[in-house]
Amino acid sequence: MKNVNNAQMSRLISIVTTPYVLSRKAVSSVGETIIEMGKASEEVFRGDRLPILRVPLENTDDRSWRVEIKY
Repeated sequence: MKNVNNAQMSRLISIVTTPYVLSRKAVSSVGETIIEMGKASEEVFRGDRLPILRVPLENTDDRSWRVEIKY
């Protein structure tokens, strides 16, 4: 009777091992991808790659333009 339980337990462990290892690898891969996407988006929003916008002066009637840089 004890041998049957060991055989069943061994079979259960062998069935569960592959999905467990694959899910651990998938979670690790997704985590690395999210970190890399965060780094890439940080570069985009850093500001040195954004275009300089020409904004009209609000207090003039001739609609002269100036460059406004906000930090």
